[in-house]
Amino acid sequence: MKTATIAPALLALLAAMCGGQAATTTAAPPRWERPPTVAETPSGSAPGECSEGFEDVESLFAEGGWLRRNNSTLAQEWDQALMPGKGSRWERKIEYLDSNAEGLFFNAHAGTPHSAIFTSLYAHSVLMVPDTGSGTGVLSNWLLTPEIAFRPGMTLSFWTRKGFYEYAPIWGDAPDRMVVRLCNSGDCTDVGAGPHDTGSFATTLLTVNPDLGLADDPAGLLGYPYNSWRQFTLTDLPASGTGRIAFQYYVTGAMDVEGAFSGIGNGNMIALDSVELHGAASCPLRATPLFADGFESDASRVLTQNTGEFAPVDGLVVTCVAPTSWLRRFDLDGEFGLDGPVSVDSVDFAVERSLSTVPVEVRLYALAADDPFAYANLQQIGSRTITVDQDDRLSIRNVAVTGTVPDAATHDLVVEIRKNEFHRELYVGFNAQTQTAPSYMAFRGDNCGHYPEPTDIANIAGTPDASLLLRVNLADPAGAAGTP
Repeated sequence: MKTATIAPALLALLAAMCGGQAATTTAAPPRWERPPTVAETPSGSAPGECSEGFEDVESLFAEGGWLRRNNSTLAQEWDQALMPGKGSRWERKIEYLDSNAEGLFFNAHAGTPHSAIFTSLYAHSVLMVPDTGSGTGVLSNWLLTPEIAFRPGMTLSFWTRKGFYEYAPIWGDAPDRMVVRLCNSGDCTDVGAGPHDTGSFATTLLTVNPDLGLADDPAGLLGYPYNSWRQFTLTDLPASGTGRIAFQYYVTGAMDVEGAFSGIGNGNMIALDSVELHGAASCPLRATPLFADGFESDASRVLTQNTGEFAPVDGLVVTCVAPTSWLRRFDLDGEFGLDGPVSVDSVDFAVERSLSTVPVEVRLYALAADDPFAYANLQQIGSRTITVDQDDRLSIRNVAVTGTVPDAATHDLVVEIRKNEFHRELYVGFNAQTQTAPSYMAFRGDNCGHYPEPTDIANIAGTPDASLLLRVNLADPAGAAGTP
């Protein structure tokens, strides 16, 4: 069985990472030609019809068909808990970008500034040394697309670049590599078990920086691009069959704690954005391609109980540190004159602000029209989880959540915005305009009073006279919202 040893330099490293004085090595100057800046904005064009822009990374693995697997030497375990958000798995970089204290010194290629997925040298336990000795570790961190039905002439493109950790002064410049691989048989979920294994992904489509060079090479031959995002396009895809494409972060001679102090070792970080599939008969990159997060609403198919401008009022909030729900109940036939089945394609809600990165679940329910508004009476018909962060200040979030109420004559629609985590502060948006039906809240904890069931906020002590900003975008009953 493989074992690992904790190097004597570990305490010094931890001190350096926490701002201590134990590390005396002078930080190497960054290799980029311009200083990092938070003024940089995403410069890419809007993504194509079949694309993934990584606005909501965790939902891709929960329900979007994407897969990830870390086969690195000493694949991190406790590092993720100690230092989350540093790329120990393929994840969205959020927490440290605005301050530029460490990590990605650049924004996403397109979309919101943080909407890129990345991985780093923390994919393995960088604070430990393999039993085979320093410098023998391998970074092998896999990201797999959803299943793709290949056809003639199909192409796949993506944008990538690397970054440098400069947080701890012992990290020097280090090269990175990504291998893009193909599986076109079986279920294409096998990536092997060891760091050099490729499982079912025996076909190499492209290698960015094959020889682990340090140059900023836009072509990805002598180094990994790092001064700007670079696009690569794969044209030699299969003409038939079903499979997946894998992005493998594959770096040998990986940095460990002993090599860091002597300037030896490879691997820092790479990022990926704007993956687009062209020529597909159906789009696997979005569960609801025409109504992906962020689509513009059709006013003729919108249900709302709000009046006035649909924009959050700064400082007008109703929230709680405990897990919290904000809800609305829609009388589909009496209030909106609908009949028969009613299908939802997305929900818009406002964000006044968020003080950290908060998972937010949007749930749809059917509720018998004559039943009291209580959780025991709700039948869940749809759910989607997104993340809200500091960039969403005074914004409107569109969430591609789908579900169908079986009959508008007998059932109402209920929409719930849920903050499930304790002490994650999220302020959903309100305005001070009149509303056509009540706004409701529930607290799953007694920190803000005992309101475990949906309660009209007018009946919650201390709440302002406010209207929850929430609207529902319905599917076209004629079927115009079908998959392209």
